[in-house]
Amino acid sequence: MTQARGQLFPRILCSVDGTRAGYAAVHQAARLAGAAGELTLLVVTAPTGGGAFSYAAVSPRRAERLLDESERIARKAGAKEIVRLVDPGSPAPRVILERAAMHNLLALGAPVRSWIGDLFLDGVAVAALGSLNHPLLAVPARAESLHPDARILVASDGTDSSDRAVEIAGLLARSDGSEIAFVHAIASESHEHPHHVQEQIRRLAAATGREVTKFIEPARPRAAIIAAVEACNPWLLVMGSRHVEGLAVIGYVSRQVVHDAPCPVLLVPPEDLTR
Repeated sequence: MTQARGQLFPRILCSVDGTRAGYAAVHQAARLAGAAGELTLLVVTAPTGGGAFSYAAVSPRRAERLLDESERIARKAGAKEIVRLVDPGSPAPRVILERAAMHNLLALGAPVRSWIGDLFLDGVAVAALGSLNHPLLAVPARAESLHPDARILVASDGTDSSDRAVEIAGLLARSDGSEIAFVHAIASESHEHPHHVQEQIRRLAAATGREVTKFIEPARPRAAIIAAVEACNPWLLVMGSRHVEGLAVIGYVSRQVVHDAPCPVLLVPPEDLTR
């Protein structure tokens, strides 16, 4: 595993919205792009209304200001190849997801409202969790204060579907020189996979050349993951995300963790096409 960050995610799309979380997402996306990857900064102006009463939710002048500030943040974080893009399409979630299909990673500011509210408001992050075939990076505003040399934490359910998340975490930790930590919640269904869990830990140690800090707890997945985040203060949490749609997504573990975690969360679907 010698892949660099920019090779792992050669084309990253970051949605820019002017919020603290959005700018934090720009910083983390630029960090993952590095000098080798291409980072596209996207502002969707999303017109509303119709006919003579149609207007853009984001004015052209404001869009340029958002892109100027985002580019400044991205270059400071190490991104070299930056594309600026303004899309007048609507609705914004559809536009962003269509653009994301041409990239290897979508980065967004994590939502601060309730997940139910976001669902009914057709929030981008909610739509992305149910329909994206590439990893999604959700970044909270408080991620700005995280130490850049902190650990990477990977959460695994012990099944084959979590192998890609484990692989990506190992690649990122190796390219960054970050320490690596592993969390697994021992639940009724996980007793079938103890050997797979140990094999994933072995792979992480081999990939990074470091000892893996392990959090293997008899707890519910969301509780075990958040406890591990609080214990090791990672700069990034990597975990798998299954495709679910509609109201069923509200209680799903990955969405609960994105809502509660103080660090960026990289969600990797089983059908990850970044390979």
